[in-house]
Amino acid sequence: MSLFSLIAALLLEHFRPLGGSNPVNLLFTRYANYLERHFNAGENVHGTVAWLLAVLLPVVVVGGIYGGLYALNSLLAWAFSAVVLYPLLSLKQLGGQAERIAAALRVADLDEARRLLSQWHGRPADGLGAAEIARVGIEQTLSCAHKNLFGIIAWFVVLGPAGAVLYRLSQLLSQK
Repeated sequence: MSLFSLIAALLLEHFRPLGGSNPVNLLFTRYANYLERHFNAGENVHGTVAWLLAVLLPVVVVGGIYGGLYALNSLLAWAFSAVVLYPLLSLKQLGGQAERIAAALRVADLDEARRLLSQWHGRPADGLGAAEIARVGIEQTLSCAHKNLFGIIAWFVVLGPAGAVLYRLSQLLSQK
């Protein structure tokens, strides 16, 4: 059943991508900022408590809902898994930046390719040639594919929708 949930979520994401205005990411970022304001007192224990509230609380809720739905009807659990996975995946963000860099390289606009790569990668790309831009672009694409697809799928396979939530929320917090 988890394979079908994954396929359904990937199809939803392909035909109805959430993009940069992903409501789950925005809601979680607000929630994490709230926790940071109220739990950041400079002690390690405060950070641990904030992380537990930020990540493990949603994981336990999703796991509990999934378990309850699975006990009622496995088809409901399948649908819930697909609905949970859908906002966690962000494939359109992955392809968009890589496509713009590749298009700039195709027309030999190295300045634009460097600017796009620098913006995406977060590091200066001044002085990079076309081959280096392509190499760094491929590395960045693979890194984003791991964060936005492969890591989520791996944790979904191991722990179901709760595992996907655990991975994605932990990953979002590490970016913050």
